Amino acid sequence: MTPPKALNKSAMDAPQGCSIACDRNGEAIFYTDGDKVYDRTNTQIDAGIGGDPASSQSALIVAVPGDETLYYIFTTQSINGTNPYELRYSLFDLKQNNGKGAVTKKNILLFSKSTERITASGKWLIAHEYGNNTFRSYPIGADGIGDAVYSGIGSDHSFQSEANGQGYMRLGPKNELAVALSTPGTSNLVELFQLSDTTGRIRNYRKIDLKEPAGQVYGVEFSPGGNKVFATVRGPNPSTIFEYSLDSLTKPHFKQKVQQNIEMGAIVLAPDNQIYMAINGSTVLGTIAANDDTTRLSSFNFSGFTLASGTKSELGLPNFIQQEQNGFGGPSFSFTGLCLGDSTHFTGQATDAMINFNGSLEMEEALAMCLPRPICMPQQVLIPLVCTSLTDAI
Repeated sequence: MTPPKALNKSAMDAPQGCSIACDRNGEAIFYTDGDKVYDRTNTQIDAGIGGDPASSQSALIVAVPGDETLYYIFTTQSINGTNPYELRYSLFDLKQNNGKGAVTKKNILLFSKSTERITASGKWLIAHEYGNNTFRSYPIGADGIGDAVYSGIGSDHSFQSEANGQGYMRLGPKNELAVALSTPGTSNLVELFQLSDTTGRIRNYRKIDLKEPAGQVYGVEFSPGGNKVFATVRGPNPSTIFEYSLDSLTKPHFKQKVQQNIEMGAIVLAPDNQIYMAINGSTVLGTIAANDDTTRLSSFNFSGFTLASGTKSELGLPNFIQQEQNGFGGPSFSFTGLCLGDSTHFTGQATDAMINFNGSLEMEEALAMCLPRPICMPQQVLIPLVCTSLTDAI
């Protein structure tokens, strides 16, 4: 995998939540802070899609199953005492605008009142109602968004505390679900659950009491193998990061905590299998080399990744679905029919749905493939395969 590179071309300035969609080679398709939408050329193409950049997880982009040119943008609003706390969605179509894409459906209400937390598996969108202990799981399919599956489990996310509706929720390997739940001055909890991929039900409730009532638990993330869970409690000074292991019965066990005189924010597992940590106001990101061996500790580097000149971290990091698709393989083709008098059919396999194929085979070469003999003997023939994409000109 290519090492990560710090960029400074983004047109977005998001204090907390944002989301990005990338192609299989890691190139940006579009991104959003929950309010404004930017294409791959860093041009703003829409605004007012329903979210609030001050929300912890203000946006989440989910590809429509079976069509890598269509994306749902789910948005949440900041829990600040004035918003209606709505979960809404829009639809982005990459086929529009000469392959740069456009928002074709906008700001459609799913429900109110929602916390700032949203996560997804690609098949299910997971949200949490504000004011009770109810999860909503929405099935996402090629034909649209289905009716919610309701699960009343875990603690109430109470109206009495704005912090109860803030912070991150993360779906990790093995469909483990982690929720940061803070009542500042009283408790900071990480609540663990499991998503049933078949029914969408949330089950298997476990609670981690961080025993750290000061500050606000904010970021949560799993290790690449799902054997560890991490959480940040923002101070602002000091902040603390916690590491817990999950045993074979998925019960959590304390491993370590580390304090630093910084304000820690979101933590996100990246495609390079490293966990990155937002540090508010800093020109660097922290990194976590997560060790999935439950008998060993992970290592933390609070200046592990230097940001590009002129940029700095705030509390958030991009919200996206980890390990959704493979960026390698293809293009290729298969064929059937080798014998004299038979038709030979070629089928191209693309790296994504936006690839078109053009090929040519001279008649002379085709006739040479099969000679007039009782048994067909395939011969090697080189066929030019040309792949073109809607985004080639960009």
